[in-house]
Amino acid sequence: IFPGECFLAHSEEFFNLPNNISAQFILRSTVARCFLEHMQAGFCDAGWHGSQLTFEFKNMLNHHILLIKPGMRIGQMIFFEHEDCGEDSYAKKGNYNNQKGTTAAFSGEGHL
Repeated sequence: IFPGECFLAHSEEFFNLPNNISAQFILRSTVARCFLEHMQAGFCDAGWHGSQLTFEFKNMLNHHILLIKPGMRIGQMIFFEHEDCGEDSYAKKGNYNNQKGTTAAFSGEGHL
């Protein structure tokens, strides 16, 4: 990825979160120290299911290319246990359930 360039990628893993677990993706410190930035959109609501997580990355360096390869260990998931979210479950209201591969932004009327 060239300096300043952005790209979308997706996790190899599929997620099926119950209504009492949410999660957040964060970069591994080694990757962050190479100045690959994740655009902070890695929160996974309780009830999100059947989906791969789409990542938004940017090379923050001014003069160096970063080599990104499929299967690289770039981050980790932090899981949060809480009360069941019931009617507010992402399983009922979510736009990104059952997404396979990289998914573009959803505006409510379709993808942007």
